[in-house]
Amino acid sequence: MIDSVGWPFMILQLAWIGLLLLTLWALTKAALGNRKRRFAWIAAMSAYASMHFSGLGVLTVAATTVCLAAVWLSLPRGAGDHRLRG
Repeated sequence: MIDSVGWPFMILQLAWIGLLLLTLWALTKAALGNRKRRFAWIAAMSAYASMHFSGLGVLTVAATTVCLAAVWLSLPRGAGDHRLRG
């Protein structure tokens, strides 16, 4: 009986892990790649979606916000918007 109750929570945890990995991949591409804007949006959307699968999604959103802020602050001043165009 306990197995029939526990498996839906395991599926939600696996979905959260998948979205977390997608977020980390997109953050890596946003920090190192040429198409920063596209991957920044992918990271933001997957982090937001992870909130709907697990309470740990809040941590994913917080970490994504910090990482995207660090990428934004690392842009050279006066570079304009051309570095973020995807």
